[in-house]
Amino acid sequence: MSRLERPSPVAGRRSARSARRGPGPALVLAVVVPVVALAAALMVRPETSTVATRPATRTPLSVASLSCPGAQSPTTAVSVSSLADDMGAGAVSAGPARQPLDVRPGRVTPAGATGAATVLTGTGRLAPALLATRSVADPLAAVTCRPATSDQWFTGVGAGAEHRSVLELVNPDTGPGVADVTVYAPTGLLDTPALRGVAVAAGQSTRFDLSDVVPRRGELTVRVQTSRGRLGASVLDVTEELGGGAVTTDWLPPQDAPALENTLVGLTRGTGARRLAVGNASDDEVRVSVEVITPRTVFSPEGLDPFRVPPQSTVGVSLDDLLDEATRRGALGLRVTATGPVTIGLRQATPDLSVLAPVPAVTTSTGVVLPPGKARLQLAGVDAAGTVTVTASDADGTELARTQVELAPGTADSSALPRGTALVTVVPDGIAVRGSVVVLDPGATVLGLGPLARTSEVADVRPGLP
Repeated sequence: MSRLERPSPVAGRRSARSARRGPGPALVLAVVVPVVALAAALMVRPETSTVATRPATRTPLSVASLSCPGAQSPTTAVSVSSLADDMGAGAVSAGPARQPLDVRPGRVTPAGATGAATVLTGTGRLAPALLATRSVADPLAAVTCRPATSDQWFTGVGAGAEHRSVLELVNPDTGPGVADVTVYAPTGLLDTPALRGVAVAAGQSTRFDLSDVVPRRGELTVRVQTSRGRLGASVLDVTEELGGGAVTTDWLPPQDAPALENTLVGLTRGTGARRLAVGNASDDEVRVSVEVITPRTVFSPEGLDPFRVPPQSTVGVSLDDLLDEATRRGALGLRVTATGPVTIGLRQATPDLSVLAPVPAVTTSTGVVLPPGKARLQLAGVDAAGTVTVTASDADGTELARTQVELAPGTADSSALPRGTALVTVVPDGIAVRGSVVVLDPGATVLGLGPLARTSEVADVRPGLP
């Protein structure tokens, strides 16, 4: 063959050469670049910081204020004392003018006889355990002055012709205060636009006669919620016989919050009208049971079956005959239990008016300033056996008596205080106890014991991190 021919390329070999080619640039960018970026991110170690949170610390109370409601009688007075450990550097003043008062621990100092609302301010060593009581001499009525709180309940309030109540709001601060007042009637929640967004100017007080604002019969429950500033709230209860008859007054103490179990201590002896009011602000119906507290036992009385309170309403129950007999036998208080949280109040007209609200349990030393009269200290509601030391002193601080009261679960005690007692102190020893002081002659009034503010919480505040 004179001419050589080149062999034709084989298709299979061409395919093999194509398969051996490397990945294209697009594939490299799609796969390699993300992998490199991820590796770089893993190599970066950002600086971490740990923010330590610390609870608020408690420090001795350095400033305290008590709001004393006004009175409708010219024979009224405010008396002040302190359970501070020592005098130290401190002072107590009264009113917006900050009139200085000579207050010393263990002594009782008058703060004037004005009928207007009064704000007491304690500073330094006299601020912790500051005590004060507003009282009217004849007929006897009294109420403890309290620090302003954001939420208070008053149960058994009246808005009718024979039984009416006056709500007073006191602003102890230099800025305005605003409150919303909610009213629960036997028929349910009331629409009260006049009591919403109530503004009280700095250092001033405002009164509402509920018989003018929400006139109606039956017991009411009033809730006062402060939405701006601080306001002290009080309710003066008035019973007036139609046709120009006798008028009796006393203050209805507040309750801090609804509870499943409430204890009343401070029953007075004698015959007369006694009304228990139970307020239910929840959306559910509750079932309520009442027991009587005596020095030796707590029992369910015959003739008083458990009763129901509809949602968002108040129910009043007459206890006239029951408590007339029970107090003759030495009954001191009531224990009210419910299937849901409730508030309660008891009005006693035997014949002078006195009004009770639940007393909280106290575990540390407490006390109360007393108006003149015959007084008895009633203690109950302990959950364990223990002792309580009771000291009675006159206005000059002279100790008149010191006793130890032994209590056990299901028992109570009623002890007469010496004539001339102006200050009574109660010191529980490892137990929680509830108590009130019943003061008589002329008339009757009841002052409940409660925890005293001795310390304040200071938040742990630090500069923020970048």
